[in-house]
Amino acid sequence: IAANIGAGKYATCLAAGMFRLVGSNGTQVTCDLRGDKTGGTYSNTISDIILTVVNNFVQRKRFNRIQNSESFGSVWATTNATLSAMTGSPPIVGMAGTSLADSGATGAHQLFQNCAQSTGMYVFSIFAKAGASSILRLQLADHAGAGNNCLADFDLAGGAVLLKQANGNAVGPQYMSTGFITDAGIIQYPNGWYRIWVAGQPNTTFSSIDCNVTMLLGTPGSYVAATAGSYAGDGSIRAQVAGAMLEQYNSPAIYTGPTLTSAAGSDSYGSYYAQGLDPLLGPSINTAQFTAMKQAGVAPYEVGFAIPAGDGTPASSMMNSLCQSAGCWWAMDRNGQMICGQFTKPAPGATPAATFTMTEIIQDQISRQVPFSSKDGTPPYRCTLLGAANFTVQRKSELASSMLTASPMRVAWLGDQFRAIKAEDLQTLYLHPLACEIQFTSYLSGTLSSYSSGYPIIDMTALNTEAARLLALYKSRLDRYSLTVPIFYAMALNIGNIIRLMIPRFGLDTGKNFIMVGIIEIYDTGLATLEVLG
Repeated sequence: IAANIGAGKYATCLAAGMFRLVGSNGTQVTCDLRGDKTGGTYSNTISDIILTVVNNFVQRKRFNRIQNSESFGSVWATTNATLSAMTGSPPIVGMAGTSLADSGATGAHQLFQNCAQSTGMYVFSIFAKAGASSILRLQLADHAGAGNNCLADFDLAGGAVLLKQANGNAVGPQYMSTGFITDAGIIQYPNGWYRIWVAGQPNTTFSSIDCNVTMLLGTPGSYVAATAGSYAGDGSIRAQVAGAMLEQYNSPAIYTGPTLTSAAGSDSYGSYYAQGLDPLLGPSINTAQFTAMKQAGVAPYEVGFAIPAGDGTPASSMMNSLCQSAGCWWAMDRNGQMICGQFTKPAPGATPAATFTMTEIIQDQISRQVPFSSKDGTPPYRCTLLGAANFTVQRKSELASSMLTASPMRVAWLGDQFRAIKAEDLQTLYLHPLACEIQFTSYLSGTLSSYSSGYPIIDMTALNTEAARLLALYKSRLDRYSLTVPIFYAMALNIGNIIRLMIPRFGLDTGKNFIMVGIIEIYDTGLATLEVLG
């Protein structure tokens, strides 16, 4: 606050997460961002960032914060209720649960667990089956103030949500004075079971949350929500319950399985006791391939990608852009597993996943293609790599006037989106006078060494290395073929597999290994067209 800051300059207090500018009213402010640091380590390689995106936006991890999710006799508590052995078939083979009956007392008849979780949106779900009563209530309540709660009532006979409330008020997806409810739902399972859930934030601040299962009196057409929870019990079995989950989200995930009383881990919201995935299961991940992709000699480079607020760039497009930064790729294999790699020529002695001869290839359905974007297939003598991206390009008119004379190099830097790194081989140009120049857009960021008068000094070693690798790859002999085969020959193949061609044409008499870079399967005709490069 007391700093004397010159025009066009700034001061920071990093410990407090603050910065101060002079003369910046109404102007654009930019900064250098390091990116995601979940778990204490920056995600700054192609592999790391893709995994971060998949784990957070495609395959979001979920955590069950309920203890003993199938053993209700220990950590769970009851009010005017008794527990006994579950009868009949469980909703999921092997799942354990309990029969929940009201006692002879008058009042609320509940099964509940208090969970030490911090403020946020939660979803509480449980499997339930009707007994003598068919109405069950799920409630998320602030332990310090039970009047702050989100609840939903369910008809276990008709499979319907009867009521949604936040703090005593029927609501839709909207904020109330101290709470918020997003939704409630019921999902049918075999043998009369349903999975029921309620999601909400019962208060703006709380340090623990109660997950309540309450038996209600009446029928779906006649019960009164305000009074149905308090009645004189008769000891009959009212419902059966199994498989509870509490998640820090607004809809339930696939059930994670039974939990214990010992925490599996913790995060900023509190302890969790099992880990699961979104209902719309994202892909499983070939961890070994993603680990290998960021090793030295493959693609260990630091990369970065910025998506402005409100931008509709799909995650897949961003992942494609990151991969093309270092000649990498990602795809889904036949089992729905996410795979990746970097394109390199296959070793001549490598074992192929399949070998195709004129016996397997449909007659006259093989053709030689241009190996890359040059129209006539001539080799490149120069590779230009556009990298070290500036995601906020600024014209001179948008900058403080003091910068025009004080930091002219910074002004020039801010006016360009990319820096151009070139690798060239004039010997190739001598041998091939029509040799071309190829260009790639890369999001390799380089390594920030220091600032000089506000101008970033970036170590471009990584970009130079990648530009040289790409030039060496593309200036050497590179062949691309398109071939059509009966579909059953291709049904076990995946992108990135090594394919061997052995045909009496194109100099392939003794066979040559290629990488499969594309496949089109047409089941109406029973044919598959493969694209191979190598």
